[in-house]
Amino acid sequence: MPLATLVAVVVGAAMLCTLPAFATVTPQRAEIPEISKVSLSSGDVSYTPLPTAKSPEFRQALEYAARGSISLLQARGMSAGPAIDTSGAGTILDFLLRLAGPVLLAFAILALRARTKR
Repeated sequence: MPLATLVAVVVGAAMLCTLPAFATVTPQRAEIPEISKVSLSSGDVSYTPLPTAKSPEFRQALEYAARGSISLLQARGMSAGPAIDTSGAGTILDFLLRLAGPVLLAFAILALRARTKR
């Protein structure tokens, strides 16, 4: 039962992370933006706009939630997964996920131990 609860918590957190209020995907920034147009007469240069932050896809959010649920402590930016930024409610969700994951895994181990001990 604890493993089913853990799966439900991870999927629920992933579904919430797909909302823009909880998380956004950090766009890849180029060191030098591409020049889109140069006016030869006036010398004006116009650049392509930087990509805006968007909500992560469900697959990215599920990977983020699964990685977060098995690690109690992790430094920001050290993740090998997608670059997802949380803010406000997303940070609280991330904290609760990092706390609930190890607790539910411990409950699963204790339940398994109780069944094999009989």
